[in-house]
Amino acid sequence: MRARNMKEGYEGKRMLSAVEAAAYCGLGRTQTRQLAENAGAVARYGRRVLFDRIKLDAALDAMTE
Repeated sequence: MRARNMKEGYEGKRMLSAVEAAAYCGLGRTQTRQLAENAGAVARYGRRVLFDRIKLDAALDAMTE
């Protein structure tokens, strides 16, 4: 996926892939992974790793307050 316009179209999508989550947060994949693990936003389904967008938003909001 392309980084531009990544924040558009997520209204109906709660779980994001690693690439989508990194673009959504505006961080690299490693930093996004660390943020998500600290926020409890990582969900594993078999070998697939997804990131909870709502928990990521809460973690980012807490960082900016």
